[in-house]
Amino acid sequence: MGANLPVRLRVAKRVKELRLQRGWSQEQLAERAGNTEKHISQVERGKTNVGLDVLASIASGLAVDVVDLFPNRREPAGTSLCLITHDELRCIEEALQIIARAKRRRAG
Repeated sequence: MGANLPVRLRVAKRVKELRLQRGWSQEQLAERAGNTEKHISQVERGKTNVGLDVLASIASGLAVDVVDLFPNRREPAGTSLCLITHDELRCIEEALQIIARAKRRRAG
């Protein structure tokens, strides 16, 4: 993402990128963020200036921190971001429950 673009356009691209990584439609993100599909579209096209409350709701809908909407942030060495969907999280939680039950059976 070009550092020369206005911040509004860089955030717009980042929101769209994060949404697409999850395989979500604008409607799905809007639902999760408590917003409208039309407004999400405007945000992703950089057609509207959004306040911090809207950015926070979009970040929450995407399950990221609001600072993750700002591209080109410097990350401390050795950190990385791993994105998983709610469905993937549910699968992981189910797998952990199965493992915990298996461990209890072995111990008992």
